[in-house]
Amino acid sequence: MEILGLAIVVLFIVLIMGFVISFIVMKSPEQHRKSYKNEQLAINTVSAVLETNTDCNDQSIAALLRDCAEYNPGSLYCGIQSCVYAKTTIKSIFEKTLNKWNTNYNFVVFISEGSNIMEISNDEACNESNTPDFEKETGNFKIPTYVGTLNVFIGVC
Repeated sequence: MEILGLAIVVLFIVLIMGFVISFIVMKSPEQHRKSYKNEQLAINTVSAVLETNTDCNDQSIAALLRDCAEYNPGSLYCGIQSCVYAKTTIKSIFEKTLNKWNTNYNFVVFISEGSNIMEISNDEACNESNTPDFEKETGNFKIPTYVGTLNVFIGVC
């Protein structure tokens, strides 16, 4: 009787392992490729945006965002405050790239969750949460500031 119980437990474990393996193997290569492509797009987009130098005193967008977080609305003056200048420049970059490629995204800059300094999105579905989930490939960079760590996040949906 004990052997029968043990055999049933082993059978259940084998069935569960079979389901898990079949779900992993059945994911098509195209899904893997798309997921990888979106993840790389998110990471590379944030990296490129942060390193982009602007016409605002030749400051990078990362420097403008840092200034925006530390001295909201910003102490650097480029005809407008650094927060507005950074957001306008980032929107312009996204319009020329991600929007043109019909890529949905949610770009968020925050120090702590719930206190967004900036948010730019072209899709309501992407706009539901600041944190990564299974339907978004993400790029998340951190910039140290005097007021805490500035999180620069983009989710590609």
